[in-house]
Amino acid sequence: MILVLRSAPGTERARAGIRVAAESVADIVLRGPEAARHARRDGLRGFCGTAFVLAADLEATGLAQSECDSGLKIVNEAEMARILSDPEGVKGEY
Repeated sequence: MILVLRSAPGTERARAGIRVAAESVADIVLRGPEAARHARRDGLRGFCGTAFVLAADLEATGLAQSECDSGLKIVNEAEMARILSDPEGVKGEY
């Protein structure tokens, strides 16, 4: 199961998305530069699943890979398309 997180860190919507993903054991896809800011270490506090971020979105934030959470998977456009077309599908967007 996949949840897409588009909300910026610190917003109620982002906190809700992270909480739902943690409770439902879903993976998180960080979409867009605002959401990519969650890639920073401890940006997904309380979440222990797999998080994916598009390399271009991460670059747009100015975050270096060394500043990112160690469990984060940085992917290209083709990999992101494959993830989002997973048969289990996207179950929510925050």
